[in-house]
Amino acid sequence: MGGEDRFHGAYSAVAALTLLPTIFLYARYGKGKGAVLWTGTGTGKKVVSTVFKGMGALSFAAAITNPSLTGMDPNAGKAAGKEMDMEPRGFNRITRHGTFMAFAFLGVGNVIARGFLGDVVFWSGFPIFWVIGSLHQDMRKKLTLPESFFDKTSLLPFKAILEGRNSGSKALEEMDKKALAIAVAAPLFLL
Repeated sequence: MGGEDRFHGAYSAVAALTLLPTIFLYARYGKGKGAVLWTGTGTGKKVVSTVFKGMGALSFAAAITNPSLTGMDPNAGKAAGKEMDMEPRGFNRITRHGTFMAFAFLGVGNVIARGFLGDVVFWSGFPIFWVIGSLHQDMRKKLTLPESFFDKTSLLPFKAILEGRNSGSKALEEMDKKALAIAVAAPLFLL
């Protein structure tokens, strides 16, 4: 087992050992508990919250069907010691950290929807983790991926597209439409 494999094993163990107890503690002691920071059941709050959660579902579906090259493959971008063509495709044109972004959107949607301190503390961790996790992953992957990949992608959603470094129409064209349709339709069964 190589150095990268050991890192991924340790990273996964630390993630599991922190996330699982956090979820348990939130479910037991935090959900709907603590000081009430805001109240209200207004339509605007529900709509904005639902939009963020929906963006999270769509982002997650797009990210898992089009994994980022900044993910877990330590050999991404290398072929016999040479740089490969690392043209971003699909959702990677929007952001190189789609899964992180999906959970950040979910967190923001739940922070808006829930006004209790326990909920806000728990769900605020998701966007914070997006920023820290994405920056850390970029730092590690800049050692193995060619600069051209980073020139054509962005950490912030749509930044590379808005700056003209990538194409939004190509991103939509290359995304898995079935996965996106399932992400839109699945929540309807929970109503």
